[in-house]
Amino acid sequence: MAGDPRRMMRHHIAELDRRLAERWRQGRMQILAWNSYGVRLDLLMLSTSHLHDAIARDPFLMVGPRKFSYARMRRALQTLGLRPVTIELPFTPGVDLPEAAVDAAVRRYGCTEVQHRGIAGFEIRGIQKLDPMQAAQATAVLWSRVVRARQLLVRSGLDIDLVSQQSGDTLLLWSRQIGHKSDTTLFALLLLVLADATLDRMTEAEAVAEAQAAAARAAAIAAGLTPPPAPPTPAQQAAEDGLDPHHGSGLVAAFHVGSHVEMYPPEGDRPGTIPVAMGEAVRMIRQMLTIATDDQLLIGQFAAPLAEGPIRQGRIYRMVDTPRFISHAQGLLDRIEGEKMGGAALNRLVTYLTGDRLIEGVFTIKRYELDRPDGLPCRFFNAKCTLHRLNAPPVFLGLQNERIRRAPGTTTVYESPQPQPAMLWPDDPVSDAEPSASAG
Repeated sequence: MAGDPRRMMRHHIAELDRRLAERWRQGRMQILAWNSYGVRLDLLMLSTSHLHDAIARDPFLMVGPRKFSYARMRRALQTLGLRPVTIELPFTPGVDLPEAAVDAAVRRYGCTEVQHRGIAGFEIRGIQKLDPMQAAQATAVLWSRVVRARQLLVRSGLDIDLVSQQSGDTLLLWSRQIGHKSDTTLFALLLLVLADATLDRMTEAEAVAEAQAAAARAAAIAAGLTPPPAPPTPAQQAAEDGLDPHHGSGLVAAFHVGSHVEMYPPEGDRPGTIPVAMGEAVRMIRQMLTIATDDQLLIGQFAAPLAEGPIRQGRIYRMVDTPRFISHAQGLLDRIEGEKMGGAALNRLVTYLTGDRLIEGVFTIKRYELDRPDGLPCRFFNAKCTLHRLNAPPVFLGLQNERIRRAPGTTTVYESPQPQPAMLWPDDPVSDAEPSASAG
């Protein structure tokens, strides 16, 4: 084994996982942080039933990497009135096993809070009325659209490491990577999924219309009558009504950037490897999906940091609101020009938040607000996207302002403020200088 580094690393990971599982005690304990002194691994652990009280005393306990500095570990233990739980390992963390691997292993045995991460949500409307096999087929089709959208992004140089969470008729997606680029890439993927679904429905609608028109002509000829004129296509009818042609995607979609907690449900007698998400961002997504009408795309009101990677303590970040986030995402969407979708090459995807027209070409941004079941406000926008294709008519995703039949909650005109700097994780007054490994 000594001659095979990969095998040795797998052995170290398995041994670490076994030791952590023993301390986890079938989920009765939460392992929230670690540090090492040579082969000694110190763990910050507490009872699962005391987790909420611990967060009330140390609000940033679950934020950031699970490896705590020596000073932060000491402060957290003192704040919570705990002593570290020590494990003697047959290898040296950070030397024989990378710290990232140790951190990933420890993370599975506790909860982790991500302060700012994008989450996309989809709901298949009417799936509850389908029989089980039809519902399974509709879900599998949605999954395949996600895979195709990701592959299109990868071809355009925009990779994303997706995590999915299916719950009934709702699919949640987020990226394992943390940062502004990952969130804007996820938003681009959401639009591509909607575009794929809409183009498929367009093709189906056109095929049905052509079949009906052909049947009507055949029946007229057989009866010795003059064939009736072809009925207007959906695009022609919409133009006559003064609206954009709308075929719909069969999906309702929502996007938000906010905080959420990741946990790892058990697989067998240990935590699995696929996390589930809960918290503020997930609640916003579910609330928007609940109130959205068919084919609507809603985006929450948020302020996101212009940063890549986890938020760091004591750093100042420039924050951007939802409209500016959309503008930044537009830059990524421009990179997929030339990719084929629906039999035609993509020219451009243009996304904007809807509102009332002031003058020709100038619109307000309309913000919606209502109360969530937990009493907190849910503020969001209606979004629309135009998919321009070469040598093909444009495709419209989402709903125009005029198509929203009933405005949920109250509406106001949103004025986008100038980006403001903010410290998202206050620094501690004491130094984080680390003692030597022999200390303590």
